Amino acid sequence: MLSRKKNKRLLVYGMEGCIPCERAISYLKELGIEFDYVDIEKNSDARLDVEIIEGGDLLLPLIVEPVSEQIAIGCPVEMEKFKKEIWRILSP
Repeated sequence: MLSRKKNKRLLVYGMEGCIPCERAISYLKELGIEFDYVDIEKNSDARLDVEIIEGGDLLLPLIVEPVSEQIAIGCPVEMEKFKKEIWRILSP
């Protein structure tokens, strides 16, 4: 399991009703990866952070590994693609 290999906690920016956000959260739970979730509709500072990180865009979910500041934007439909992307941002 990825969370055992890397004891890192991800930060997931999303919003209620966002299908890719819900899929990403489901995949992270299935993989056993710890994360904190920030709803950008309820946190205007977080929404601004997402816009700054994405250069003015607002693409969700935005998944960040806070220590290395590696990011993943969006959530592929296929679990294997998602797992590869998460592994990429969790790797040093």
